[in-house]
Amino acid sequence: MSSSNSSLETTQYYVRAKGKILGPFGIEALKSLRDRGRLSRVHEISTDRHTWQPAARFEQLFSTTRSARPSRAAVENTAEQSNAALQHEPATATPAPQADWFYSIDGRQQGPVSFAELKRLAHTFQLSGYDLVWKEGMRDWKPAGDIDGLFEGTAFKKSSRSTAATSAGTSTTADPVRRPASIWDAVLDGVQLQFPVRSLDLLMDTIITAGSIGVVVTMLIVPGFIIYTGIKEDSLNLVILGVLSLLTLGILRYAGERVSRAAQAIIASSPSQLSSDSYLRGTALFQLLLGIVFATVFSVIAVQEEESSLYVFAVVTFTICGFNACAALQPAWLNIECPASVTAGEEGIGILSLTFKLTLRAIGAAYGIGCFLGMIGLLIGGGMYKFREGIKSLEGMGIATVSAALVAGAAFLPLVAYRLVTIGYILIDVLRSVMLIPGKLDVLAANTASSPAESDETAAG
Repeated sequence: MSSSNSSLETTQYYVRAKGKILGPFGIEALKSLRDRGRLSRVHEISTDRHTWQPAARFEQLFSTTRSARPSRAAVENTAEQSNAALQHEPATATPAPQADWFYSIDGRQQGPVSFAELKRLAHTFQLSGYDLVWKEGMRDWKPAGDIDGLFEGTAFKKSSRSTAATSAGTSTTADPVRRPASIWDAVLDGVQLQFPVRSLDLLMDTIITAGSIGVVVTMLIVPGFIIYTGIKEDSLNLVILGVLSLLTLGILRYAGERVSRAAQAIIASSPSQLSSDSYLRGTALFQLLLGIVFATVFSVIAVQEEESSLYVFAVVTFTICGFNACAALQPAWLNIECPASVTAGEEGIGILSLTFKLTLRAIGAAYGIGCFLGMIGLLIGGGMYKFREGIKSLEGMGIATVSAALVAGAAFLPLVAYRLVTIGYILIDVLRSVMLIPGKLDVLAANTASSPAESDETAAG
């Protein structure tokens, strides 16, 4: 028994909280953190930084243990009968809340939690009626809205959609009736339902591929036209210009596509948190408004100035802003979680991170949409120049020139934007490091507090 206790005291533990790994700690330091409310059952503990278990499973820290298949719940005695409970008298004990519920939000399985905690998540809008839940004894995962009493007292009502999800890795989008009804909620929920995470992944890949096609077509048309004109007019300068433009567009296509895809990948390695999805929904609504304003302004100027090329910019800006709105409505696609316990500092970092993540998503959208629409404009302008005469021919040349510039600019944009955003992430890392200082001080205090106790035991021995 003494050797077991000795091994327990020398074991080093690591704690993972909100994606951050702290430690190592001795068992006494963990107990000190627990007593001061810094360590709870929902935190994860590991001895090797690879295999993690909920802190609730450690008997030496918490009286109730859990396994992957929860057994009979350990009992906790009331204040008057604590000794009786420790001697296995369940008749006089009060059962601890069983943490035997698991839930899946946007394909991410979490838990176990108690039914009371699950109900709290539902009532604070973190768990939708269409997200999936499961506990031992259930044949399959079920929509949370089908669980009796879970959404009692909320605006949620069951509908035919709540039976659509049937597997643990699949979840529908957010519950459109769990918030106070308003026209803006109806608009946002409609957009959110039409563009789930899988659709956004496929759409982004398609957009980037379409952008690359746009650059390739531009490579064939613009340098080819310049080189043809140079040969026809016996101008070496034009031929050289055509070759250089071909090389430039080829490099921009390669770099633009690679950086656009890298911008999407970096989001997966940078998790962040917000206290709720309210700021995300507000951002989405603002993005939709911004897209409408830009599209209207460009369209009005195009009509007043009789400049058809401006319609291309109207479409590009509206599409990019709309894409960002869809991204903001899917937190999982931005690698953003919305737990209830987020400090003001973490909220600020989350908002700053959201700005960078939307920019990274916009990089791919701007590259693909700009290059593809530029290609369309180039084809239209080139056709007008070739097959029309007079003013229409000159107008076609203007459209083709603006469109070719749009393709080049959209292909070059990812290189600049990616560099600026990654530099911005340095600021986020610095801020996170500053926020970790209080935790490090707590660890130091906990280790210092445990040292005198160890010294006393050594002296007593």
